[in-house]
Amino acid sequence: MSELRTSRREAGFTLVECLVALVVLALAAAAVHRSFAGGVAGLGATERRAEAVDVARAILAKAGVEAPLTPRRSTGTMGRVVWTLTIDVHERPSGMRGALQLTAYKVTVTAAAPGEEDRPPVILTTIKLAPSEPSG
Repeated sequence: MSELRTSRREAGFTLVECLVALVVLALAAAAVHRSFAGGVAGLGATERRAEAVDVARAILAKAGVEAPLTPRRSTGTMGRVVWTLTIDVHERPSGMRGALQLTAYKVTVTAAAPGEEDRPPVILTTIKLAPSEPSG
């Protein structure tokens, strides 16, 4: 009969041990949840930033194609992105001789996605050449 008896310690887990295990499991689940939530939020911010870059590239590519390059500043929206296009004379070479006179223009596009006010906007800049206005 002494062999059939088991001590209290060998009978199983106590209620306190089960509660401690449950608390540890809950803390681990909360940490995993927080990690996934942060990853999803980061993914959304990355997608908005990529959209702003795409818009800035599109506006930069169209500059001088749809309208001649002239010093100006214009703004607009494309999708959810607000953009600003700035065109300034970068350099007007002097002393060039020949049939074709060129002017270099500095073209800058600034684009900001909604919800990204706390981050700096996307700024793309390039130099484009265009025929100079005839001086007369």
